[in-house]
Amino acid sequence: MKLFFFRLWGLSVLGLIQVAQAADGSCLAVPLDGRELYVRGSLNGWSAAEAPKFTWLCDHYELLTDIRGEHGFNVGDEDWTLDANFGRGSNDSYLALNGPELKRRFEGVSRLRLVLGTPGSQSVLSVDTVGGTLPVRAPPPPVSDSVAASVQFDFRNLQDKRPFGAASVTASHGVLQVTLPPLLGVVSLPGK
Repeated sequence: MKLFFFRLWGLSVLGLIQVAQAADGSCLAVPLDGRELYVRGSLNGWSAAEAPKFTWLCDHYELLTDIRGEHGFNVGDEDWTLDANFGRGSNDSYLALNGPELKRRFEGVSRLRLVLGTPGSQSVLSVDTVGGTLPVRAPPPPVSDSVAASVQFDFRNLQDKRPFGAASVTASHGVLQVTLPPLLGVVSLPGK
């Protein structure tokens, strides 16, 4: 058991949380070689790029997201890898590798909790409607380094996407390389 003090939707909460831990007291390693898992389905065109992403929390994956309506979905990594594509198992709570899509009606802000099964046991997905609104994340701290602040890239700006699929980055002298989101990779800036 661990005692945590945290803020949840503007309320201060003191709680006890029990998590599965390794024998030395540390959290269990992120499974699936650290690959991220997403809810992919009719809510986002089956794409990982716009999908709600799970977070590893010591012994399970968890996601707090706002989904509304009836949707078919799977839980999978970005590449639909065979060992990380979870669909419907023996019922709507149990998951099977490469199983058919799950179908569920979502009523707003929901907590999805995924516990991966060990050999011989099934993975389990629980979905609980939390209600309310999603907590607002604090904005990132401002960048104070002038060279770093000169780097500009906006994935929504059409100028930064020409020709189709290209990544256009501008930066002042001194910037040698920029790492963009995984789909875009690393951009080297020769002569800078």
